[in-house]
Amino acid sequence: TSISIQPSPWGAPPPPPQLASGGRDNAVWLWDPASGQGTALASGLGATVVSLAWHPSGKQLASAGADRTVRVIDVAARKVVQTLDLGSDPVTCVQYSPDGRHLAVALARPTEGVRLFDAARLEAPPLAVLVGHRGGVVRLVFDATGRRLATCSADKTVRVWEWVGG
Repeated sequence: TSISIQPSPWGAPPPPPQLASGGRDNAVWLWDPASGQGTALASGLGATVVSLAWHPSGKQLASAGADRTVRVIDVAARKVVQTLDLGSDPVTCVQYSPDGRHLAVALARPTEGVRLFDAARLEAPPLAVLVGHRGGVVRLVFDATGRRLATCSADKTVRVWEWVGG
């Protein structure tokens, strides 16, 4: 099961906390931490949800599925608004940059690496492909500027990549 906690946008008062989870039921759920009640945000996603990432605005949630697909869900509309089929390799995790402009997607095979996409245009080719680990990437973290991405791999290494693109 994947769990994601909604971050607060920079300079804004924190919103009421929201938790999202996904797992083997092929669905993404929103949870109210105060009451413990959950509601389905998106279901029938086609495969186990392995990773979730909130967009910094809190309006969208990216989900990575075991079916090699990344889906972006509009939280208010409760529907999938973008789909990215990676076809070649299972997705292990996803993460938005702090400004929400980029979405990093890690793939299981080290030869496939991490792909950095324009979050508004997932159908476009990746802006960058980061390859260098000997094992699959299992965790992604952007620094506060969004210019560096740390990748943690099953090969027991961490790499820090500097992004100089737009």
